Amino acid sequence: MTAREGRGYKPSGPSLSGPSLLMTLSKSIEQLLERAHSLSGGASPDAPDLERLLGSLSESERALAASLLELARKQGAWRREMVQVGKLSEVGLAMAELVHELRQPLTAISGFAQLADSKSGWPAEILAQTERMAGQLERMRRFLKPCDEQLGEVPVAEAIREAVALHPKMPPACSLEVEIGAGLPAVKAEKNQLLQVLGNLLNNARDALTEDGGKVLVTAALEAGKVRVCISDQGRGLAPEIAPRLFEPFATTKGENGTGLGLYLCRELVQGWGAELDVAPPPASFRTCFAIDLLPAQETSAPARPPGTPVIDASSRRSFELLVEELEAQLSKLPRQRRVLVVEDEASVRRALKVLLASDSTLTIAEAVDGPAAIELLNAEPAPVLVCDRKLPGMTGLELIAWARERKMPLEALLVTGQPTPESIRDAMDLGVSDYLVKPFGQADLLRAAVRRLMERAIARQRLDALAPSIRTWADRLVQVAPEEPYGPKGLRRAAMVLASKDEGPARSAVVADVAISQAIALAGHRADRVLTPELAESALIEGTLEVLVLSPSLAREQTLDLARRARTASWPAQVVFAGPVADFATGLELIQAGVGGQLAQPADAKALGGLLARAAARRRHEIRALALARLIDLLGIERADKPTPAR
Repeated sequence: MTAREGRGYKPSGPSLSGPSLLMTLSKSIEQLLERAHSLSGGASPDAPDLERLLGSLSESERALAASLLELARKQGAWRREMVQVGKLSEVGLAMAELVHELRQPLTAISGFAQLADSKSGWPAEILAQTERMAGQLERMRRFLKPCDEQLGEVPVAEAIREAVALHPKMPPACSLEVEIGAGLPAVKAEKNQLLQVLGNLLNNARDALTEDGGKVLVTAALEAGKVRVCISDQGRGLAPEIAPRLFEPFATTKGENGTGLGLYLCRELVQGWGAELDVAPPPASFRTCFAIDLLPAQETSAPARPPGTPVIDASSRRSFELLVEELEAQLSKLPRQRRVLVVEDEASVRRALKVLLASDSTLTIAEAVDGPAAIELLNAEPAPVLVCDRKLPGMTGLELIAWARERKMPLEALLVTGQPTPESIRDAMDLGVSDYLVKPFGQADLLRAAVRRLMERAIARQRLDALAPSIRTWADRLVQVAPEEPYGPKGLRRAAMVLASKDEGPARSAVVADVAISQAIALAGHRADRVLTPELAESALIEGTLEVLVLSPSLAREQTLDLARRARTASWPAQVVFAGPVADFATGLELIQAGVGGQLAQPADAKALGGLLARAAARRRHEIRALALARLIDLLGIERADKPTPAR
């Protein structure tokens, strides 16, 4: 009796014994295992063959083998399902990527389309964004059918500036700063995809900031033979549970507001260029930093330098010096005039005004008896400052100022009156009158101080207009070679960047304490992200990117005046609009003298509101660029062509 028979084994089928039986069983089991392996891999079953194999086994072995084969079938079906799930997952990722990335250019197209009728060149921007969308669709095609691709040479500094320009405004009390090292080489990349990566990282940094404020810093420098672009923020930081999974698909810290694809897609893109994207140690006072290490398009032997160390080489220093000399030469050609035109029909008052202002020996005083005489003088020789009576014969002072505004004369106006009315205040605000005094002047020093302040502002505007054909290009070159702090004067690079920027489009405005006005601003086609408290408004003014501050009449009088003064005396001033009726002349006078430059009638009319904000934003943009030029002149130690000299 064999060992198997001793354990109760009774073979079915032909009687076999000894070695023949063992050989037959071994072969059957081997075939069953092969068939099970094949089934688990997803192969189709061969029913007759399986029945034959099972028939060679005992009843108990047949049951065990059947269970094994069933498990193999299920495993095979599971494998087929997983393959299908994998394919669906790839399609899902591709579609999610398409939705995620097309949002950005669509947003830009929407904004530019609103300006297409301004004849300002926005259609070209619309075409550029359309091409960007076409690039996304091409990437979708390559995902489904991979093909070899030729990378281009992308000027990284230009790409960073473009990404920042397309980036939405920062929240109140938050700021965005850019520091680009000089002489950066072009990098291996696709420009549209690089803009996509930079835009995604900028959005993440902005979203990480809290209501308490903070800063986003973009830096670019040559390190260890690669161009390192870092985007750092002072936000919440990375949660420990998400940090290890940052670059995995669908990992997000934004809940329902995020897809979790941004960083995953960004890394996939840059790796296709041979570049790297990862978390890096943040600079001091920052919480998070993402670094992109890009390969130069051509080999470079630039020496490595520690992060944050400014590039100051002999070539950059000489370029910087030449730019300073170039600006100094242009300023030397500007006229040295500080002319004030006094327009007053009463001879005694006109003489008094002239005597009061003549105490400043740097001023040249001209006079006219009425509007037509003033127009003749202004056509012959422009005056930076106009001091005129409101009620002139034949042509009012307000009509004279309107005439000058229509001709875009860069003058500052001071209105004087002996018959104050609320209507004149409203008209003065709409015309951008800088100051308003009531006769008789209680203190002569008030008149002199007002004229000095307006003269400095007018001269700065005239200087900018005189240099306008080349100043933006000059400032852009200065940004590339200007020494960074602490090697250069504090504020030099920011002033140059402000002067180099091309700030256009809807007004960046904020409303204090009134939701209805904020909604009206949005309907008028301008930007008012949310309603601010007075405290948040102060923080936004400190940050310096706010263009127009709209004050609700629901604010207390002192709070309104305080915010208006803060806006006009900020390091980078904002225009102020009062969103309500002026009850009386005294209140209106306080608003003008506090810096309010416009009044919004209630209820708010979308067209009138849109025009008012557009004019305020245009004044602010011109004012800020003029201020940036004045600061550069002072920081560079240039002898100003308009420096006050005693008048002859």
